Amino acid sequence: SSNGGDPVSEYKIEWYSSVDKREIQKLTTSSSDGITEIQSIKISADSDGITGFFTVTFDGESSDLIPHDADADGEGSLEVKLERLSTIGDVEVSRDLSWTSVPQVEFDLTPGSNVLELVGDGSASSLAELFSIGDSIKVGGEHHVVSSVAMSSITLSHAYTGPSANNAIIHKWSYGHEWHVTFNSHIGEQPLLEVQAADNWAGTNPVIEVARVRKGVKPLSGMMRLGFEGERTLPIPFDADAHLVKQALESLTTIGEVDVTRYVNNNGHNYFVTFLSELGNRDQITVDDSTLMGPDARARVATMVDGTEPADYGDA
Repeated sequence: SSNGGDPVSEYKIEWYSSVDKREIQKLTTSSSDGITEIQSIKISADSDGITGFFTVTFDGESSDLIPHDADADGEGSLEVKLERLSTIGDVEVSRDLSWTSVPQVEFDLTPGSNVLELVGDGSASSLAELFSIGDSIKVGGEHHVVSSVAMSSITLSHAYTGPSANNAIIHKWSYGHEWHVTFNSHIGEQPLLEVQAADNWAGTNPVIEVARVRKGVKPLSGMMRLGFEGERTLPIPFDADAHLVKQALESLTTIGEVDVTRYVNNNGHNYFVTFLSELGNRDQITVDDSTLMGPDARARVATMVDGTEPADYGDA
C-alpha cells in the first residue's frame, strides 16, 4: 500500500554483530527564575470617613466580604480572604495607606529639617488650598504630619531624615488603604483582580481600583527548533515531552530512530537523545532557541557519549 510518499528506489543494507557505544547527546533548556506578579488594590476618597466592605473576584471565583480597612495578613485579613479562593493559590499581601501625588508643587528636602521649602513660584493661598494642618503626607518615602503651612514652605511635626533632594513631589493620604498582592504560587502574568464595592459602602466619592504593579514572567515559555545534518524540525514547545521530541527528530530524513528521555532541571528540562539507527560518531544536533522566552532563556546541546562504529560493520 502507498502512504503518499515517494516510491522506494533503493535500499541500504548494514551488518554488524554488536554496538560498542551508541551516540548520546543532551539537549538542555533553561532560564533564570520567573518573576512573580504584583497587583495593587487601592481605596481612596475626597475626605476621611470611608465605610463598608468590598469583594474580590479572581478567575471567576469571588471572595467573602472584605472590610474597607482589612489587615494585610492574620485573621480576617485580605490575604486570608484571597487564599480561600481555589483559583488563586498562595499570595503575600502588604498594606499601606493610599497616597496621591500633589500636583503643580515641588519641594527641596533637607535632612534633619522639619521644613519643606517650596521650589519656584508659590503663595500661602495656593499652599493652603493644597495642604491643611494635620494632613498625613509622604515625603521621600517617610510618613509625616503637617503642623503648619507658610507662604513658601510646609512645617512637619517631625524632622525629615531621608536623603537631600531637589524638586521632590509630595504625596497626600487619600483617606484609604492600598494593598499589594504578590502571587507566589501562580508564576507568570496573571489576570487582573476584579474588585466590587459591597455592603454599606460609603464615603465622600469613595473609589476602589486595581492596578498591575509588576507584570509576572514565566521562567520559560515559547518554542524551539532542532536540526540535524541540514534539516530542521517544526517548532517544538518549550516543555515538550520525550515522545514529542522523538517524533520531531524522527520526522527528519537525516535521522532514522532515536530514543529520548526527559528529566526536569531547575526551570527547564534535560533531554537525552540516543541514536539507535545512526551508528558511530555523529554530528551534533543543532537548536534554534530564538523563540524561547523568559529571563535568560536558552537551549544548548552537548555530546555526552561519542558513538563508535562496530569493528565488523559493513554496508552495501
